Amino acid sequence: MEEETKIRLKFTMIIFLIALILIVGTVYDKYSDDVNVFKKVDRVYYDHRYENLKENYNSSTCKVQYPTNESKIIILRMDDISAFQYKKSSRVLVKDILDRDISVTLGLIPEGLANDKSTIKWLNILKKDIRIEIAQHGYDHSYEEFKALDEESASMKIEEGKKIIGYYLGIIPVTFIPPYNVNSKDTELALKESGYKILSSGSGSTNLTDENFGEMGYTSRTYIYGQDEYRNENSGSGFVDVEEVISDCKNSLNSQNLCVVMIHPQDYLKRDSNDKIMDEFDSVRYNNYLETLDKLEKLRQNENAEFKNFDDLLVC
Repeated sequence: MEEETKIRLKFTMIIFLIALILIVGTVYDKYSDDVNVFKKVDRVYYDHRYENLKENYNSSTCKVQYPTNESKIIILRMDDISAFQYKKSSRVLVKDILDRDISVTLGLIPEGLANDKSTIKWLNILKKDIRIEIAQHGYDHSYEEFKALDEESASMKIEEGKKIIGYYLGIIPVTFIPPYNVNSKDTELALKESGYKILSSGSGSTNLTDENFGEMGYTSRTYIYGQDEYRNENSGSGFVDVEEVISDCKNSLNSQNLCVVMIHPQDYLKRDSNDKIMDEFDSVRYNNYLETLDKLEKLRQNENAEFKNFDDLLVC
């Protein structure tokens, strides 16, 4: 009888330990976003995997096929997707887009991605959806990061960011979005050398003639960024009215058969008493966002256009 009790006790302890391990693992997985999930990345393997990816995603033979009167296109460009920033709201905003069966190009800031396990998981799930394109949005998103860079300096940042995206997401982006929508001419040279096919920067920077390298700046935006707008952001002075967003998009469709709508997750969020952006929706602005999506869908129908991403314009 005593032996049987010992066996039961051992069995109970084993069950308890297994349960404890499972609980600890779950808690760790939930709260370990600040832990580098790839602590011991072998740099040789890192570079080797990137080179293999480049071979499989070789875009050198791809040509840019521009929209026509018979194939008008609306592209949603959501910038500032990044590690540890606007995570909860970004996921909701993207879901709202996909729930309406709309495509969206996500401008991903590469720096810091390696340390954000949940964002890596999220993006690896999203990349399987044909309505999603992941573009490179600079490297670290410092102020006007690519505005004055020479070709060598630009190339170093472009390649390092591209490697991060390639290693952790297993894709090679073909679209580049410079932070603050500005870049030097040398940056364009570096992008072409790196194999990028599309540059999407500021308004007015659109060139729909080069079949090897397309320049498609935003033509409509939901928020006007600048010193005055930032200073008065809580009053909403920088927020663009929905009707203006739609009007700008319609005018662009009529003039060049293409509309690129630039949006940012933080456009729709609250600020705390210290003017710091919170990962929490401002209800008025969020409703404005939903209205924008719905009216863009109506515009698409009226103009006989399609929602697409930049990479959809490549013919390889």
